[in-house]
Amino acid sequence: MGLLGIAISGHREPGLFLTTAHGPALLTGGTFGLEASIIPVFVGVTLAIQMFIGARLRTQHV
Repeated sequence: MGLLGIAISGHREPGLFLTTAHGPALLTGGTFGLEASIIPVFVGVTLAIQMFIGARLRTQHV
């Protein structure tokens, strides 16, 4: 599943590349995969904050 061969939702299937994640489960997602790490949470929160600020600025100028 996927180009990099990284586990997705706990399933590991061969990809075009052979990759292994080393480090704490908080950063790598452990056996569940990268989507279970803190990185997607950080990206999602960052985007949500930017959208919230943009919406507030837009309504103040109307």
